[in-house]
Parts: sequence; structure tokens; C-alpha cells
Amino acid sequence: MPTSPMKTLAITGISGFIASHIAIQALEKGYHVIGTIRSTAKADRVRSILAKHVGDKKTSNVDFREASLDAADGWVDALRGADAVLHVASPFPSGIPKDENELIRPARHGVKVVFEAALELGIERIVQTSSVAAIMYGYDGKPGHGPDGAFNESDWTVIEGPGVGAYVKSKTMAERDVWSLVDKHPSLKVTTVCPSFVQGPQLSDSLGTSGEIIVKVMRGELPGFPRLGMTFVDVRDVAALHLLALEYETTIGERLIASAYTLWLREMGEAILEEFPELKGKIKPRELPNFFVKLFALFDRETKLIVPELGNYPVASNAKARELVGWEPRSGREAVRAAARSLVELGVVSV
Repeated sequence: MPTSPMKTLAITGISGFIASHIAIQALEKGYHVIGTIRSTAKADRVRSILAKHVGDKKTSNVDFREASLDAADGWVDALRGADAVLHVASPFPSGIPKDENELIRPARHGVKVVFEAALELGIERIVQTSSVAAIMYGYDGKPGHGPDGAFNESDWTVIEGPGVGAYVKSKTMAERDVWSLVDKHPSLKVTTVCPSFVQGPQLSDSLGTSGEIIVKVMRGELPGFPRLGMTFVDVRDVAALHLLALEYETTIGERLIASAYTLWLREMGEAILEEFPELKGKIKPRELPNFFVKLFALFDRETKLIVPELGNYPVASNAKARELVGWEPRSGREAVRAAARSLVELGVVSV
């Protein structure tokens, strides 16, 4: 059973895809929320998005505070009054940066400043959003250490391995930093949550990378899909696991994989067609020949990163999350369908 006595939660980067869903569920559970944001000029927009889902009364329990991962100043004031911190904010690329440190530096610096502020304030309980990017990359097709070759929480990405780009490095190094801080400060009670490819309902037409991919598929901008498996998860289940991790003391000191099912990328197109068969003329749920992908990779840096993963069907075990907190995620196909439905409802895509 949950044992959490906490009432006020600080959620970093509250305007983000995962963080805003965490805020919605936290407000529904009766928590008071401190939400950090790069500029409080965006606060009214974020509040209105949250209010659509929980109502104005509950949204009045959100206190927006300005803080940036790029700066050390402001974090003590931003987290003051919180019983626990959910550090969700981290840079996510819209493409491959020219300098990998554009992603690595703020991710690692964010861990440093948030944890230092928490320590100064005497906040011990922290849930850190990491990623399966810190677990299952750089293995060159080799299996993980879980049953049947699945990756589990004992696995760590090999950052020197093939196909490991800046984002994967940033998440791996940032989580390594988290556990180094825990070693130095035993008073910290930390859990890391490692989501896979996050889909599910978008809350606004301001889209991140995951939403933009679904838009491209629905608009018929992709000629097909690389023969590549990816682990999927619904954002609502990711949000729920963050709060469950916070509420169950059995998760302290643990990494928790937040992943539902692995899909071949073409199955993403199939799932959208299940929801919107009228898009049959636009969506082509076929696999592209590997040689075509490799040829295209000669001219496209993003495609080049996936070449070492072609043909792989990685599986990430969620057994620990199920066992420790009773987590039961939706299917990967439902996560994709929900994303597509939300994009139509928001008017981003017409069908």
C-alpha cells in the first residue's frame, strides 16, 4: 500500500508532455503542485490546458515558478515548500544538434542544480525522469540481461556503442549523475523512471518530437517505415508510474522501466489506420528495404543513427514496476491510437 504523507509536489518543466500529464494526475489525487517553467509568461497557457482536464478549482492548486536548467540561480526558491520533487525537465531534440553538448550539458546541469537545491532545502524524496535510452542502446543487437533477452533495470546503455547519439548520451550520463549524487548523499530517497517511446494524448497543438512523428504519419509524409522495433508506452501510464513511485517506499533506490510493448514501426501506421481507416490513402504501413534506409542515411544524419538498429526488436521488461507498485500499462497500439485521436480533436490533423 502507498505510504506517502506528502502533500506538495514540485514538478520541473511542467509545460512538457510528460510533466503536464503528471500534474493533471497529481491534481486529481489532491496534491498541491509547484510547477517550474522557463518563463512565467507561459503560465496562463499551461494553467488553461490543465484546467480543461481537472477544472479551474483544482488548477488553482498550481503555483508556477520560473527556473531554467541552464541556470543555477532560482532553483532553491522554485522548490521551496515542496515535500518531494519530480524532476522531469530535460532537453529533447527536434533534430541532431551540431554539438552533442547542446543536449548533454543542460541535462546533466539540470540534475546538478535541482538536486543541490533539494539538498539545501532538506527535500529528500526525488523521482527523476530518465529513459530507456539510458538502458538499452549501444549493444549492437545483443540482448539484455532480463528473461528471454529483454532489457531490465540492471542494463546500462553503452555510450561508446554504435548508433548512440547525443540524446541517448544525455539521458544515460544524467542518470549516472543521479546515482552518483545518491552515493554522496545517503539521505536522498530517489527513484528513477525510465520511459520508452512515449505516445498517448497530446494536450495542446504545441507538439514535441513524439507528437510530430504521428503527425507526419497521418499526413502521409512517410513513404514507409524502417524495419525496426521500438518500445512504446502511453504518457498517462508514465505519469501514473511517477506518482506510484513517489507513493511507494519500496521504490526508493530503484530504477523502474516504464514500457508497455514493442512494436515494429510499421505497426504504428497500422494502429492509426485502425482508428482512422479513412487515412488509408495517406498511410503506408510497409517496411522499407534496409538498403534504402542505408542509402538515405548517407544524406541524413538522423537516419544514420538508426542504421545499427535495423532489424532489431528490443524488449524492455516492466516486471519490476508491475511487482513493486502494481503498474498495468495500456498497449502500445492504444497509446498510438490515443495520440492520433488527440491530434484530430485538437485540429492539428484533418481526416
